[in-house]
Amino acid sequence: MPSRRPAFFLAAALLLLLALAACFSEPLPPPMEVYEDGRAEVLARADSGRALLIEHEPFDSVMTEPMVMELPLADLRDTANVRAGDKISFDLVLDHENYRLANVEKLPASTELTLSPDTTASGQ
Repeated sequence: MPSRRPAFFLAAALLLLLALAACFSEPLPPPMEVYEDGRAEVLARADSGRALLIEHEPFDSVMTEPMVMELPLADLRDTANVRAGDKISFDLVLDHENYRLANVEKLPASTELTLSPDTTASGQ
C-alpha cells in the first residue's frame, strides 16, 4: 500500500506558502472618491502655496455644513492666479484617507456662495 506521507507534506507546504504570501501582500488601497462641483472662497494660500485655506459650501452626503479647511492641491498649476478673496469651484478628492483639491477654477467675483455667518473668515 503506497504511503500518503509525501502528498500530505506537499499539501502542507502549499498551504504554508499561501499563508505566508497572504501575510506579506499589500492591502488593496481604498477606492478614490471624487465630490464634484464644490464652491468656496479662498481665505489664504498655505503650506508654501501647496494648499489653500478655504471656506466651502456644504457637500451633499460628505460635509453637510459650510466649513473652513486647509486642503492640499492636487495640481499647483490649477491655482497659479488664485489669491485670497477669490471664489473658486473645485472637485474634492478623497484618496487614501486624505482630501485634496483638484480642477480648481476661479469663479466670477459676483458669485454668491452659501456660507455660514458663524464660520465666515473666522477660521473655524
